[in-house]
Amino acid sequence: MTTDTDVKLPSVQVIADLTIGCGDSEHVPVIREILVTNDGETTPSDVELLVKCVPAFAESARFRFEALAPGECRRLAPVGLRPDHQYFSQLDESERAVITASLRVEETELITATHNIDVLAYDQWAGTRSLPELLAAFCMPNSGVVDKLLARASGLLRQTSTDLSMDGHQSNNLEKAGSRHRLSTAR
Repeated sequence: MTTDTDVKLPSVQVIADLTIGCGDSEHVPVIREILVTNDGETTPSDVELLVKCVPAFAESARFRFEALAPGECRRLAPVGLRPDHQYFSQLDESERAVITASLRVEETELITATHNIDVLAYDQWAGTRSLPELLAAFCMPNSGVVDKLLARASGLLRQTSTDLSMDGHQSNNLEKAGSRHRLSTAR
C-alpha cells in the first residue's frame, strides 16, 4: 500500500544572483536558470510554473508544459523578468526580496521553491557579489556629484593653465595628459 507521503513530487530549483541593482536589471537576467525535474513515476499534464518576485521589483512570468515525463528535467535559462523601473527609482536603500517559483498541476500547487535576493537602491553597486564587469553600467554621469567634481576640476584648471580642455590623451601630448593627472591628484 502506498501513502501520499511515499509519492515523489517534482522538484524546482531556482539559480539566481544574490543581489540585483538598477544598473543590472535591464541587461542581466534576474534568474540564471530554473530546473524543473519530475522525480516521480507518473506523468503529470497541464503543468504550470509561476515565477514571482516579492516585493515586485520585476514582472511575474508563467511557463506551461503539456506534460512532464518521469525523470524529465526542464531547464529554463535564462529567465528574463522585466524589471519595474518605477520600483527601482523609488528605492532609496537596499531591501531583501524573495523570488518564488511555484509548480502547479491542474490548478493544484505541488511545490514552491524560493530564492532570497538583495535588491539594491539606484545608487548602490553589488561589487564583487555580482559581476564586476558591470561597473560601467553603474556609472551615473548625470549625478550631482559628477557636476561638482567637474566644476572643481575646471576651477583648478583656470588657476594653473590657459588651456581649459580636459582631452586626456586625445591631444597626443603626454606632458599635457601628465599635468592633468598631477592636477587631479593634488589636494
